[in-house]
Amino acid sequence: MAGAPASADISSALDACLDHDLDIPARSDALVDRGWVADPDEAALASARAHALILTRMSGFDETSWATLYMQAEAMAKAGSSRSEGRIFLTQDTDTLTLEKNATGLQTCLYVGQEQDLSALQTVLDNKAISKAGVIRRIRGEAFRALVTAHSLDPDTAQTGFPEPLAYTTTFSVVLDRTEGS
Repeated sequence: MAGAPASADISSALDACLDHDLDIPARSDALVDRGWVADPDEAALASARAHALILTRMSGFDETSWATLYMQAEAMAKAGSSRSEGRIFLTQDTDTLTLEKNATGLQTCLYVGQEQDLSALQTVLDNKAISKAGVIRRIRGEAFRALVTAHSLDPDTAQTGFPEPLAYTTTFSVVLDRTEGS
């Protein structure tokens, strides 16, 4: 759409991540066209991975475990290796999207950001219900040839129970090129 403003948000990230016609370089170009800014910053990548680990592993009912989980996630993310085909994108709003192949060679997208509305994820998962476990909202399911998972934490909760307030409160991951049911 000529003249339309770029949209670097959770919906544009999800759309690009679910496009099976794109490989990682083409997905990278599509995201830049949508307003994402390429950024090879390894510290930002480690922070994004750490926050994804925190949000996907934390118990929404046990605040006493959050500080330990935070420190473990930070250490794991810093120790993680960078894959040669990996890319990272940052928006002006500090949302981060990482594109890479996983250990089995499947294309993956990892989003972390501040967006609290999971309706875009609900839409691609045929309006599957969002579950709530304590302070964490979760949704998981299959889209066409993809596994999609998302976790979201209330921004006020992200300010407490951790050694430092969380920079990101929502994450989603997409693993592409899966057959249904796998």
